[in-house]
Amino acid sequence: MKQNKRGTERRSSNQNQSFPLNLPDGQSIESERRLSKQRRQNDFISEQSFFEKVPYDLIEPLINLCTVLDLKAGDILLKPQQPNRNLYLVLKGQLKVHIDKIDSEEGFIVQTGEFLGELSVIDGQLPSAFVVAEQNSHVLSIPDDILWNHFFINGTITRNFMRMFAKRLRDRNEHIQRALEQELRLEHLQKELSIAHDIQASMLPTVGDQFRKFHQVDIEANMTPAHEVGGDFYDAFPLDKEHICLSIGDVSGKGIPASLFMVKTLTLLREEVMRQDDLAAAVTNTNIKLCQDNDSCMFATVIIGILNVKSGIFNYINAGHNHPLFVKGGTNSEYLKSDRGILLGISENAGYSVSQLQLCKDDVLVLYTDGVTEAMNTEHQLFTDKRFQHLLSNQEKMAAVSTVQTIISGVKAFTGSAPQSDDLTLLVLRYCV
Repeated sequence: MKQNKRGTERRSSNQNQSFPLNLPDGQSIESERRLSKQRRQNDFISEQSFFEKVPYDLIEPLINLCTVLDLKAGDILLKPQQPNRNLYLVLKGQLKVHIDKIDSEEGFIVQTGEFLGELSVIDGQLPSAFVVAEQNSHVLSIPDDILWNHFFINGTITRNFMRMFAKRLRDRNEHIQRALEQELRLEHLQKELSIAHDIQASMLPTVGDQFRKFHQVDIEANMTPAHEVGGDFYDAFPLDKEHICLSIGDVSGKGIPASLFMVKTLTLLREEVMRQDDLAAAVTNTNIKLCQDNDSCMFATVIIGILNVKSGIFNYINAGHNHPLFVKGGTNSEYLKSDRGILLGISENAGYSVSQLQLCKDDVLVLYTDGVTEAMNTEHQLFTDKRFQHLLSNQEKMAAVSTVQTIISGVKAFTGSAPQSDDLTLLVLRYCV
């Protein structure tokens, strides 16, 4: 019978052959079954791309010089700096190459029909990566001396190997190219975010310079963003010789959308307050404008107030924001439980009422965002309103800048190594007369 190149007729002949119960050479039926299983395995191996267009009768003796390894998921096939003298052809399953460490996400998958360890076999150097079975797998282990002295004397096998090796290089080059493009895009995005951060920071006033002529007040502010850009803001500016405006806010969401809505909110509030004397009307008009064309349904919590520096009367509106912390005489702290109106940007029909606070000498008013009270430590515990109030229970005769630093240091001491999850924004006013 004439055998074709893939051994199809040979396998058909084996399948149709019946074996006697008493074999003349003494072999058992079990041994013949093992031999038949070996032939089926060889047939399967011969069908891999590595042996494409190679006659089966040339493949079988080569396969018999090699070993089939059974790997369980998680088994390590290769380790960095551990000598390797074999080429591994993946017959079933898949393995992953980990570039730097065994649990690294960086790397690539090696599928059925592909091979591993080729670099060690070619240049004789030690492996530079981990190779781990991603699932139960079978690989054909070809010793390097068998590969060079038996496999590669066959031109077709050598050509198949080089073709597969070239495809591997092309695939890796494309992967590297995509990674480089992604890295360049990320670098460009980071530069844009850095510029956006600088622009956003420049919109927040340096409060000390603006109030040098207002000896009645000591004001300090700080915003520590959790990311390049965020949704928190504060504002402080003189309206005339006797009145100053203070505000703080927190926009829903994070990133670029929040920062854009923050700019819009800050700008509208400032414009409305400077345009008219009625604080409630200014906030109402700002809310109406924020509600218009707000398809993304963003909103902001805000506290905004006007202080008469001579009388110490502070009129303010709370639009869904955290209650201000008031430190009477710099010693006893309490939260101002004024009415909290509806957040800005939710409903055009929202109304806002003005609350009033009388400031006296050494009183301290602290406006803040929830990045302070909701700061979280490594055990997922919150800083809390209570801990914040206790931190500011004694601020007697402390400058506003010292109060800000006390808060920031206290929050950092609590959170420890936990990453900052939200913007941390503060606006502190001490009344000095």
